[in-house]
Amino acid sequence: MAEFIGIRNSDWMLGLTDEPGRIRAASSTEWTAETAWAREAFDVLRQGSGAGEIRRMTGDEMAPLICDGDLMFVDSRANQLVGNGIYALELDGRCMVRRVDSRLGTGLVFKCDNERYPERVVKDAAAARRLGLRVIGKVRAAIGVTRFWQA
Repeated sequence: MAEFIGIRNSDWMLGLTDEPGRIRAASSTEWTAETAWAREAFDVLRQGSGAGEIRRMTGDEMAPLICDGDLMFVDSRANQLVGNGIYALELDGRCMVRRVDSRLGTGLVFKCDNERYPERVVKDAAAARRLGLRVIGKVRAAIGVTRFWQA
């Protein structure tokens, strides 16, 4: 007879469903011991991310920190440029992720971790809004995706 355990499925861990699923396992103690680290990591990410929305990174602008295809936990409650950090932004309908540094005497510096892309300096948050820049939220965490084959 198959044994069912109350471990949370990956959709629940990522916030895609409201209810944790039930997963079938041969041995609940063996399953729990082998997967406890993953369950715990996802719980920490979900709680630490402010239960924000999950977005997929597109492009290589933030590589090697956040690579194309990685999952990001975006806290949409942080919809203002307050403090330094990594933000998900929208400009002309295009979503982008940038590191924002507030530098005295310079202004707000929007930069990519990938050195191939230049920095952009804007005087202040009001100037950024005038450019049409909208803050989607602050990126609180990311999960790297490793691909072993190419489709």
